[in-house]
Amino acid sequence: MDIQKERLPPHAILSYSKNAIQIQDQPYQTLTVVSAKAISVLDEVISIQELTLLHLQSIDLEGIDVMIIGHQETFSDVVFELRQWFSERQIGIEVMPLGAACRTFNILLSEGRGVLGVFLLG
Repeated sequence: MDIQKERLPPHAILSYSKNAIQIQDQPYQTLTVVSAKAISVLDEVISIQELTLLHLQSIDLEGIDVMIIGHQETFSDVVFELRQWFSERQIGIEVMPLGAACRTFNILLSEGRGVLGVFLLG
């Protein structure tokens, strides 16, 4: 599904499907971490319960206020240790279906908010 055609920030998500997101002209089909500053890709497919700090250790979290996790699983949440680590750094975590996560990420990004999108694809 295409998100919108108007002018978007450079790392905005242009479209998404069940197993992929598209940013600019590049499709992503594995674990993809996106901020206003960078896009990081891990060549592995994991579930939300398998997401750990090791997957996010190279991400620059300066200026990040909220992390949005988009996934295709039903009624899933991140492990407690990950939620606790981000909470100690005053970074909120929101877990939602992929489509809602893409739309929310784009809105916060276009508002200039400190948002980090973690998209579990594949």
